[in-house]
Amino acid sequence: MNTCVITGASTGLGLSLAQRFSENHHIINYDILEGQDLNLAHVRDSVCVSCQSARVFINNCQIHQLELLERVYSQAEPILIINISASAPTLWTAPWPSWQDYISRKQALDQRVRELQSSDHFADEERRNWIMNVRPGFMNTDQHRSRGYRTMDTGSVAQLIWDLAGGWPQYAVLDIMVVPSSV
Repeated sequence: MNTCVITGASTGLGLSLAQRFSENHHIINYDILEGQDLNLAHVRDSVCVSCQSARVFINNCQIHQLELLERVYSQAEPILIINISASAPTLWTAPWPSWQDYISRKQALDQRVRELQSSDHFADEERRNWIMNVRPGFMNTDQHRSRGYRTMDTGSVAQLIWDLAGGWPQYAVLDIMVVPSSV
């Protein structure tokens, strides 16, 4: 059975992704609610070690996401990295000052993903690792519902990601933004 390493799989989209991928992957979850604090270097080291034998890495943590992307991308092969970013930096300005740090982190993450994808696209050697950058809108979580946002069902978005990831390594989706339709 293939292994899927996921950060932040205790709630929200991460939980829905873990449930979906568990149908044919052994799940290794790193989450602060499960006692693994990614602020600790040894926990981040453990994520990277786990990824050495994994087929999929779902990078869904709120902290140290850029560091984990860089480390897993450079060491593990072949692996599909599903990087969970956010549509907010593209579609909205920070509605609250407290969001500015979050948006800045996601913008830096998206930029680095594009750089890695571009450098690999033109490399002479066969691509080892792929990054699928997913930028979802507001998910149907307590945090977003309490602010009155139009939200998306985490299970439906997890299913979409699962479907898009299913063709790897024959083909790969590099970047998608998922937002609620106006219908």
